[in-house]
Amino acid sequence: MSKKRVITFGELLMRLDVPNQARFEQANGFKASYGGTEANVAVNLTKMGMPSKFVTVLPDNDLGRAARGHMQKSGVDVSDVLMQGRRLGLYFHETGTMLRSSNVIYDREQSAFAEAKVGDFDWKEVLKGYDWLHWSGVTPAVSEQAYNLLLEVITEARALGMTISVDLNIRKKLWNWGRKPNEVLPELIEECDILLGNEEHIKELFDIQDCPYDLRSSTAHLGEILTTRFTHLKNVIVTWRRTISASHNKISAAIWDEHSVYEGRVIDIPDILDRVGSGDALTSGIIYGLIQFEHDLYKTIDYAIACSAMKHTIPGDLNLATSQEIMAIVDGDSQGVKR
Repeated sequence: MSKKRVITFGELLMRLDVPNQARFEQANGFKASYGGTEANVAVNLTKMGMPSKFVTVLPDNDLGRAARGHMQKSGVDVSDVLMQGRRLGLYFHETGTMLRSSNVIYDREQSAFAEAKVGDFDWKEVLKGYDWLHWSGVTPAVSEQAYNLLLEVITEARALGMTISVDLNIRKKLWNWGRKPNEVLPELIEECDILLGNEEHIKELFDIQDCPYDLRSSTAHLGEILTTRFTHLKNVIVTWRRTISASHNKISAAIWDEHSVYEGRVIDIPDILDRVGSGDALTSGIIYGLIQFEHDLYKTIDYAIACSAMKHTIPGDLNLATSQEIMAIVDGDSQGVKR
């Protein structure tokens, strides 16, 4: 295992699920768990054998301590989690099935994370000994304070020569503090080495027109444009999903690297158990593969797609799968009983 160390920064939320694929209006109670895109990446990497640190702000109360304990039990380093503020961010989840889409309602305004301020962290100390910083487009959407705090850590990570990755993860329901994604994200992406996103989000964010239809050609087109625009950007990962129904999807992805495209396999997932977190699983696989597979990009992209496919079979936000289980999918050994 490589000795490179990954740190992620973002908000940890309590997830509240309507049981038994019922609708919100049918709920008599909710099943609680924890998640959040950067938290998910940290747990996923740790589960695959790559210890990671997660940095966030949680309220100094029983709920905040329970959330921190959840991450700690997963093996993630939470030594720099800041305990302050009044409330834990929430999101409510209604699981879709067949023709009915899933639905998410956020309740994270005035959370401890949303109200954290520049200067709350000593980033030089927090980042010491780490090689890779990962963030997502969810974080600057939460609040102006979260955006400023993210800009602070990205600036310090660049000064330290760390690798910086971003998953665009544009969540339109969250951008309510006065600025739009295209007014905020390009400044942050300027310092990044690796960018992940689906074609729709990339085209919309950067106002890119006339993109080729197939994954290989669109990845080449988008990769050329973005790596020309952004000084540090080396890799662009474009994800692809064909939605047949809420319960049946096909997924794939491709990597742009120095004028070449590495396209992964298509995996058919006919019986989805939980789609939430599948993008974070793919991101985890990309980070793991780029670090662990010595820049074998075909192996990296197939590993990442397998991570995402596995997540569709696991309830909750987290991809609780080992690297051995992921490699079994890559190798086509995903049937039967392990004895």
